[in-house]
This record gives sequence, C-alpha cells and structure tokens, in this order.
Amino acid sequence: MYSYFVQCLREIKSMTNHDVESPLPERRLLDLLRDAIRRKHYSYRTEQSYVHWARRFIFFHGKRHGWQA
Repeated sequence: MYSYFVQCLREIKSMTNHDVESPLPERRLLDLLRDAIRRKHYSYRTEQSYVHWARRFIFFHGKRHGWQA
C-alpha cells in the first residue's frame, strides 16, 4: 500500500505546475490523492481506505512536509 501511495504522490506532483499561475485555488493533497485513485477506477471503499491511511500517516508526522525534519 505504501508504494501505491508514493506512486500517487508522484502523479500528483507531475500534475501540479507551480510555475504557471492558475486562477483556481490550490487543491489539497488528499483531494488530489482521491482524484488519482478515481482515475485508476478503484472502488470507493479502496479510495476510503487509502485516504484514511494517508491521513493517519500525515497526522503521525505532525502535519509537516517531508522536508521539514
């Protein structure tokens, strides 16, 4: 499951381009994760499980970005 989460994060990173100014507000990480899972046509229950796992992972690390050690 961890490897899939990392793969989804890489896809999300490739989708977001911070060099171009967008009129839309920046989307939240878990929303982007949901979109990546839906693009792969995974079941709703699988989406819920992955998002729950990602949320727990984020809270475990104190809601800090990975580079903030």
